[in-house]
Amino acid sequence: MTSVDDLVARAVTAAEKAPDALREVTFSEVFRYLSGQGAGFEPAASTSASKSRKAKEPQGDPLADFDRTKLGELNDDTPALERALSVLRQARDDHAVDDLTAPQIADLLTKTVRIRTSRTTISTALDNAVTLVSRRKVGNKVLYSIMGAGETYLDDPQARDKLKSKPARKSSSKAKSAARSSPKAKSNSSPGKSAKNSAAKSGGRPGPQTALRGLIDAGYFAQPRAIQDAQKRLEQSRGYRYKQNELSGPLVRLLRKGLLQREMKGDQYEYSTP
Repeated sequence: MTSVDDLVARAVTAAEKAPDALREVTFSEVFRYLSGQGAGFEPAASTSASKSRKAKEPQGDPLADFDRTKLGELNDDTPALERALSVLRQARDDHAVDDLTAPQIADLLTKTVRIRTSRTTISTALDNAVTLVSRRKVGNKVLYSIMGAGETYLDDPQARDKLKSKPARKSSSKAKSAARSSPKAKSNSSPGKSAKNSAAKSGGRPGPQTALRGLIDAGYFAQPRAIQDAQKRLEQSRGYRYKQNELSGPLVRLLRKGLLQREMKGDQYEYSTP
């Protein structure tokens, strides 16, 4: 049978390995453990280290698997506002992240989408788009989230053209006076010509969600349809060409609005009207 002196010596040895502030507790707990009074003992230093490791473990990033292919044809020539709104919408729809800061959006565009974009460019574009995004301040951070008008901006080329034309009307009083007195400006301001110019810019193609709403209204989704079916239908019957990744987001939004329902068939979803 182990003597008390031997137990004390072993407890002292263990305590000497612990930090100064924990030596007394360590001695006490080790002695209790060795004498059979503290089964299941775990040294305090080990417990502290374990907690420290857990505290330092990084939390999962909900945007780690952000899929840049779903953003459509974004490139260096795409306006910063359109880039930012596209990222905000995909973060919300695919990752349940409702709002992002300008630095987060810029980092996603630069590192994941591979379109170099500065944080200042994003914040300036979003701060000027007060009708398209909501803006709230939390501490020293500004969080942005896309609104319905922002989605219309992305889906409808005519809406984009209309918004782009607004800054021109906010020019200085001298510029406005010169524009009013110019015969060319007067001739270009006619409603018919303006409509033609807008149609020419948009190419006559509506946004994906608008096009899909047209198929819903026409009864096309009375039968279950896969995304490639809708894509082919829009091209063959209406002459509108969309990539599947341009249609996937609008289909999800129509689903959430209750205009469509879906069911998994094989390895893909089929959409139909409720």
